Amino acid sequence: LSEVREEIKCLSNGKWSEDVQGGICKDFEPPEITCPNDILIENIQHQNVAQVNWEIPQARDNSGEEVTIEVSPAFLPPHMLPIGDVSVTYTATDSSGNQGSCTFNIKVIDVDPPVIDRCRSPPAIQATDNKQSATWEEPQFSDNSGSHLTITKTHSPGDIFTHGETIVEYVA
Repeated sequence: LSEVREEIKCLSNGKWSEDVQGGICKDFEPPEITCPNDILIENIQHQNVAQVNWEIPQARDNSGEEVTIEVSPAFLPPHMLPIGDVSVTYTATDSSGNQGSCTFNIKVIDVDPPVIDRCRSPPAIQATDNKQSATWEEPQFSDNSGSHLTITKTHSPGDIFTHGETIVEYVA
């Protein structure tokens, strides 16, 4: 059987509250670790990624002993990250198992507009009446992000048009 001991405290008179001969020293203080500031970066032109670099945090512990550092997700800078947001957490663990952590966010923003892959004006249409239905091949767009595009248009194929020229506009 092992003997259970009370916590030994340092009193205001500078003496220990109990006999320190049987006392053991245990580290309860977690390591200190500080992450870099949040990162906001633009994508590489015409790509859906950015190369992101940051300083790996250093950790300090009151024990003076070496501290192990883990990162989640397991990114090592510099790292290629896709358009979007990610949180990176560094966790420092001392030899007593105490842990301290910090988190920072990386946001890769898409600054490239969509591109027009195909846009052809239809040939002139000969109308038999004052109004005429018109059809055409709709323009095709794409974006470096690979995301779904929102396309607005002033007219749709099959709409009725009056005599004269009408501008049809698509925006992606």
